This record gives sequence, C-alpha cells and structure tokens, in this order.
Amino acid sequence: SEFKTVTQQTALLEKQCMKLQTKLDTTLGGYSRKLSEQKVKYENLNQDYQEERTSKHVYFYLHQLEQVGLQSRLTSIQQEVEQLQQNETKGQRIYGDLLHEKNRLLLRLKQQ
Repeated sequence: SEFKTVTQQTALLEKQCMKLQTKLDTTLGGYSRKLSEQKVKYENLNQDYQEERTSKHVYFYLHQLEQVGLQSRLTSIQQEVEQLQQNETKGQRIYGDLLHEKNRLLLRLKQQ
C-alpha cells in the first residue's frame, strides 16, 4: 500500500513536472524565437552596413578616378581646340592667298 501511495505521488509529481516542463518550453521557445528573429535582423543590418560601406568606398574611388580623368580630358580638349584654331587660321590664310591669286589671274585675263 505504501508502494501504491508512493507510485501515485510520483505519478502526480511527474504530471506536475510535465506541466512545468511544457510551460518552460513554451516560455523558452518564445525567447528563442525572439532571439532568432533579432539575430536575423542584426545580421541583415550588418550586411546592409557592409554593402553601404563598400559602395561608399567604390564611389569615392571612382570619384577620384573621374577627377584625374577630367583633368586629362580638359587638357586634351584644350590641345584639340588650339590645334583646330591653328588649322582654321592656316586654312583662312590659304583661302585668302588663293582668293588673291584668283583675282590676280582674273585681272590678268581681262588685261589681255
């Protein structure tokens, strides 16, 4: 009979322990789920931060390259403009000489 009483009390304690275990699992499961969600959130934020940081470095690097390229391009354009101006001046001089030669030849034809 004592064995039966101990067995019943053990069964009752086991039932209470199972209830407490279920309640504990539910509570800890909620915290574990929250922790997992926070972990994912922080990982995503960190990834976004790293991508922004990389993009910023790339942007500044490209900006520096553009500045160097811009100076080079401006110098090249200035040289090209100077060359075109010289060619224009030379072409106008040749045109003027040819026009003068044409007028001289026309005048000589009229005099003949």
